[in-house]
Amino acid sequence: METKHVELQTPIDDKNASVALNNFEGDIPQTVLDSINENRRFIWWSLVFLNGSVLWAYYSCLSAQNYYEARFKEADFNFAYLTTPASTWPMFVGHGLQLIMGWDKKLGMWNRVMIGYVLFIVCALIILLQQAFDTSANTGATLVLISFGMVGATNTLTEAAFYALSALFPDSSFTTAIQIGNGTSGVINITLNTIIRLLVGGTNPAKDDAQRINSVSFYIFFSVLIVVCLVAMYLFTRL
Repeated sequence: METKHVELQTPIDDKNASVALNNFEGDIPQTVLDSINENRRFIWWSLVFLNGSVLWAYYSCLSAQNYYEARFKEADFNFAYLTTPASTWPMFVGHGLQLIMGWDKKLGMWNRVMIGYVLFIVCALIILLQQAFDTSANTGATLVLISFGMVGATNTLTEAAFYALSALFPDSSFTTAIQIGNGTSGVINITLNTIIRLLVGGTNPAKDDAQRINSVSFYIFFSVLIVVCLVAMYLFTRL
């Protein structure tokens, strides 16, 4: 299918969107173009949220540094040093395997997205449960690092699917939505983590309350991740 590039950076108003789609020269039926135009804003913001939710899982693993520092300080290995390789190398390997094995075609977009979000939720639960069951520092740190790796590997399935989805549309604004979701997710994630800690512990918490503040903030923060994944799964079914 031959496509025509149309420079669109934001969800433009309905009048301009209609003109852009009417000028599109390709094999997409006019009824489909009309439907895209009619639902443009919903599609655009959905793509922002969907890709943002994928990166939300990744950022959530790396944002709770105060908790990790306190929780795993007695571990026999340097947890902080391993967080980045534990999350990035599985992502790199996952992309390579996806290309070599052709998982994108074998699994299909629907399965890739749904499997991805289910695995994100499983990882969040593992991270929460190691705290709930008060595992040893070594066991807890190992479980969290494994979860980091799972999130990184799963990211390759789900985020790539959304880029493929955005490429199906006849103009570039929908790919821009994916990129905006990427950047916005990190900003909101870090900001929310800070706000949660302030709401739980205040601006000048007592030293004796540090463990309680870390634990409560941690539970809230990763519970938000589970909610975000559930909302994203529902939203994807609506596209």
